[in-house]
Amino acid sequence: MAVETPRRLLDFSDDVLRLIFLHNVGLKDLKSLRLTHPGFHSSVDPLLFKTVTIALPVYLDGAGISENSGKGDQRAAWGRDFMYFPAMRDLSPETSTYQISCILERRAPRFLLENTQEIILKRYDLYKGYPDGVQMQTNFSDYCEEGINGLEAFICGMKKLRSLTWSIPYSNITQLIDLSPVSGGIKSLSLTSTYCKIPKYSYKAFRPFTSLTSLELFYYVSGDIKDLSYFPNLNSLKFNALHALEADFEGSFDFVDFLGAQRVPFRLQTLSMPSRCASVPIPRDLAERFLSNLHTLHLSGIMQEAKSCRLMDALIENSIGIRHLNIEGSHPDVIKYLTSYTDTLQSLEIFVQCAKDNEGFDNGEEDYWRYAGSRSRWGEDLLAGKIKTFKSDVWKLAVAAHRNSLESLILADNFHFYKEDTEILSQCKVLKKMNIKGDDWVFSEIVSAASHLPSLELVEFEIPWIPRKPDMSGWCGTAQFDWHMKPKDVGSRIRAMHWLEDNIKGDNQLALGNISFRVFGIETDLKLVRRQDRSYPWILVGGGDMGIEGREGYIDSDEDGELESDDDGDDD
Repeated sequence: MAVETPRRLLDFSDDVLRLIFLHNVGLKDLKSLRLTHPGFHSSVDPLLFKTVTIALPVYLDGAGISENSGKGDQRAAWGRDFMYFPAMRDLSPETSTYQISCILERRAPRFLLENTQEIILKRYDLYKGYPDGVQMQTNFSDYCEEGINGLEAFICGMKKLRSLTWSIPYSNITQLIDLSPVSGGIKSLSLTSTYCKIPKYSYKAFRPFTSLTSLELFYYVSGDIKDLSYFPNLNSLKFNALHALEADFEGSFDFVDFLGAQRVPFRLQTLSMPSRCASVPIPRDLAERFLSNLHTLHLSGIMQEAKSCRLMDALIENSIGIRHLNIEGSHPDVIKYLTSYTDTLQSLEIFVQCAKDNEGFDNGEEDYWRYAGSRSRWGEDLLAGKIKTFKSDVWKLAVAAHRNSLESLILADNFHFYKEDTEILSQCKVLKKMNIKGDDWVFSEIVSAASHLPSLELVEFEIPWIPRKPDMSGWCGTAQFDWHMKPKDVGSRIRAMHWLEDNIKGDNQLALGNISFRVFGIETDLKLVRRQDRSYPWILVGGGDMGIEGREGYIDSDEDGELESDDDGDDD
């Protein structure tokens, strides 16, 4: 008797299904199949393919999409097993309307996508005609009708969709595709396409997205802002703007223009954008309508040379106190703003880029000498002095103003830490996390200050590859290298550190065991441990080479060396 061959995927046995999905899906997503087949039932996440990435390039020499594309928890990349696309050399009028089975023929099993909540559209090269590779980079053709209809049906078939990322060229597709069937459920929209040439009505497809709470927008002047002007529920905005390259679209567009074009007000809670997008003063009425509830701000590209930071001015004028602030750059207006209100800021992250300050960290010695020999040292003294003042004011003014509220402090560049800074930090009683970059002696002071911080849980730190002298100022206020010392691995330098009772004298000694010290270059977390009957009672201990067993002899020999030095001094 002939055995009937299963015609549907779910008609296969459990063992066969396991092999199929283990090969194509991965063990984590395989657990979610319990919803679609009784052979797979366990207490697991009910979502199968929470995120779907569409990446369909047309010229990859026939190799297909990378196997790593879309990898990750609950992710599926539509790659070589689900579609066909020709190599660039094979393109011709006959192949320009090739079939992509998973989308155009809708052959993908529906159950795989019925719970999808997020689509990331990275590449979708279904055009009417295919120019050569160079033209494909600069001048995209219109999408073919079949490709537009196929993508529309594919996206609109996902009834639980909540997030859409659009990173493909707009061309004619966003004028013709109809996404209204799913627009009401989508709460997060990312328009991150960076292709410069776009038609005027490129944002038409997103006009129905009026339920958005989160918008990421890379806006082009050549587009029509009227299609992106009705977001009554918007509370999170990541904004950037690019001037069109065509002469037909001269002019500028910034954050104020975007707010002024909105038909209804919304109350932003989170805002992220480059400082250059806020180059003109923000009127008080716009600040009140859109920024009065703002509590999280990420501002990048702040230039020390700028006359003012317009957004900071608006926040001060309208008495808007940010609780979470992420700053890339330096300017006196940042300090002015942070001191305009007190005990409100909960997290502060600052990155101040200065090449001299970063010597010995991420860059190798060869890169340093190339830089030092090519730049005009004295021509940068004025800017270096301003950066040094800014960094000092972060401790003395900004941190001090919010000592009773600050929970997280991240200084993602080389910062000094002097005695007066220790006193300020010691008053941050609710601080839970620190992430700082600095010299060995800065880390030693940070560890000492930890004994005064009862809420502290984690200290992350990065030190340079050569120890530096704390008493010699560099161009940006950085201690110069002690060139007599050879580069040492971070572990050996941390093992040589120890603290006296006078260093660890805060009221938090009993809770020090709850603090983890995570130093870049050491694989294990460290704890501050007290030794009994030792000259240097406090050391950092972790796993492996940082364990207590190998430390005793190391530190004892170090102590003996210091005692011998003292004896020699006495003899003299």
